[in-house]
Amino acid sequence: MKSFAQTSDPNALLTELKQLIQSPATPQPSVPNSKPASTTGFRSPIHGDWKNAGDFNLSMKRHHGGTGHSGIDMSISGGTPIYSFGSGIVNKVGSNDLGGNVVGIQHDKNTWSYYAHLATIKVQEGDKVDTNTVIGTVGNTGNARSSWPHLHFGVKVNGSWVNPAQFFNVPKYDHTFANNPQKFQKQWLSEQSKQDAKNFNVADHKRKDSDGTRLAQPSRNVDDIVKLAEYFYKLAIK
Repeated sequence: MKSFAQTSDPNALLTELKQLIQSPATPQPSVPNSKPASTTGFRSPIHGDWKNAGDFNLSMKRHHGGTGHSGIDMSISGGTPIYSFGSGIVNKVGSNDLGGNVVGIQHDKNTWSYYAHLATIKVQEGDKVDTNTVIGTVGNTGNARSSWPHLHFGVKVNGSWVNPAQFFNVPKYDHTFANNPQKFQKQWLSEQSKQDAKNFNVADHKRKDSDGTRLAQPSRNVDDIVKLAEYFYKLAIK
């Protein structure tokens, strides 16, 4: 970008300011992975230690009268970042009574991953993601609202649910933890993460992109934006 001092035309400066504000955010450094991706390119969506609060079991009798648990419940403090299971494109962002805030990602023509009970969602449908992309945060939305925060994570291959344990290490279900989770985990990472969950609304989140334009995000251009705005203001009041 040319220096803002190269022109004194307010209209030109305003155009330049708009271009800066609408420019995409500078990518942030990725958080180092605690465990490498598998040879398939997939890895755990929680990059850290977590507790198994529910196994994959398609024939299990559910407390609400249903049958089958089509994923694993990865228990960790609310507000913990959730990463994409692998490279792909987000094709589902929404909310429902069962899963709460949910995200779905198509990885290839055969593999799809599903993330439920999220506190907040950080992506939109059509976004390209990989294992370093934070797609949301752990929460207890949907039918998990009365339980400890956790991520319900599922994988479909060729249209059928499969055990995520075939892609990454899944610890054994821990009855001791399930009966007393507060003894082993904080419920929320912080008061801020709890407040973020309370304030998040999927409809508002999706509406921000309804015209195809993302809201401006902080970037390394912020100093340029401030300086340019100040210079424009001085010219405008002359």
